[in-house]
Amino acid sequence: MKYRLLAFFSLVILVAACTYTQKITDGTTAFERKQYSVAVPMLEKEFKKARQGSEKAKIAWMTATSYDKMNMGDKSIEWYRKAYDNNPTPRHIENYALALKRAEAYAEAKALFSEAESELGKPGAFQDEIRACNLALGWKKNAKDSYTKV
Repeated sequence: MKYRLLAFFSLVILVAACTYTQKITDGTTAFERKQYSVAVPMLEKEFKKARQGSEKAKIAWMTATSYDKMNMGDKSIEWYRKAYDNNPTPRHIENYALALKRAEAYAEAKALFSEAESELGKPGAFQDEIRACNLALGWKKNAKDSYTKV
């Protein structure tokens, strides 16, 4: 009897703990809770209302990351660009370049990785990424050449 009572109360506590939810009222909270599809429309509205460049860049970065997590690469590139335009920190440049690289825009990504290196003041910091872009550009060129020669 003791064990049944203990099991019953444990089950009640477990159900009560799982049903409590906090209402999400802003994009940052939704982003932190990893509810990216909820965060995007809220963050886009917050971006329009934001005034400072660094604040707009932070909101744009969260929006871009949300789109990235939802596998919407084209939208994430657009928003990483907005973060970069509002506050071109090495972090924003790197995120924008990585998004371009995923979209196979290797030449643009390579230029941005070089820019991020100069912003950081550390030559060679993104050498692996630049090398990967060069390799991919070469592969794409070879693939085009092999198809046209047939």
